[in-house]
Amino acid sequence: MMPIGDVAPELALAIGACVVLVVVLFVPRTLHWIGAPIAALAAVVAVVLAARLHVSVPPKTTFSGTWALDGFTAWTTYIACASTVFVAVLSPRWFATDARHGEWYTILLLCALGAILIAGAADSLELMVGMLLVSVTGYTLASYHLSLIHISEPTRLGMI
Repeated sequence: MMPIGDVAPELALAIGACVVLVVVLFVPRTLHWIGAPIAALAAVVAVVLAARLHVSVPPKTTFSGTWALDGFTAWTTYIACASTVFVAVLSPRWFATDARHGEWYTILLLCALGAILIAGAADSLELMVGMLLVSVTGYTLASYHLSLIHISEPTRLGMI
């Protein structure tokens, strides 16, 4: 049987992303800011679970040698989740003029999950899954606000 507790921080981020997505599907667009505290809470839960694992479990590989539980993975989890909380807290004000920002928080959590998967990968397949998750969500996050006039203005003027 696989020790599911060894991937508890990653599960917290994945479950948090699913919860955010389901919540923003059913609330009006004016309430999409609700995704920010849910995303921040999921990231904080992931940090707490990672800290518990970091303190209580010696460095090892788990899941038949595909996942590493070590200090590097723990610190990557701390940094990725702290960045996620920081961005999630600042995002509602930035998206005050854009009503379609509910999915942003799901993509943000999945990007953090991909970064943690890259850090904890002890197998090339796990590494590729993490790389794909980070690259797809990273491109999406980078282009999310391209429809804003002040961002697309140089493109319309032929400068780019």
